[in-house]
Amino acid sequence: MFGLGGPVINSYKNQNSDPEASIYPKSSDQDAHYSIEGNVLRSTIFISDNSKFGRDGKTPVLRVPGTGTYGGEAFEPNFAKLLKASPFGHPVWLNIPGRMCDEAPRNAQHVAYAINYIATRTQKKVAVIGWSQGNLSIQWALKYWPSTRG
Repeated sequence: MFGLGGPVINSYKNQNSDPEASIYPKSSDQDAHYSIEGNVLRSTIFISDNSKFGRDGKTPVLRVPGTGTYGGEAFEPNFAKLLKASPFGHPVWLNIPGRMCDEAPRNAQHVAYAINYIATRTQKKVAVIGWSQGNLSIQWALKYWPSTRG
């Protein structure tokens, strides 16, 4: 999805490629099943500079926003700029429909899927940064989708 100035940073209808490994309806036997469709979960992941993603040698850094925000508005003007300029991280964030105002377990599904999707696509460990309710969603993902812990 593009706007006048390039990709729409708050889009939750992103066109991300299918993962090479099966991560839906769950990545491992210990994981909870997702109740949200895989293509919907995948479309909420915004990958900054998708053409270099996974090939730039940087650690993917997933940012999870707080209540009432999309990842783009919460992170693009600050952490994303710092990460783009650093040798460490490649910025990625979630734009969860409803601006994280849905139930915490539903928001956590987006986080769990994103961690597994990014790890599968890049073959790298994923760093995760949360803000406000984003931290709660990360904790739910780590608890109910053990495959995200590695």
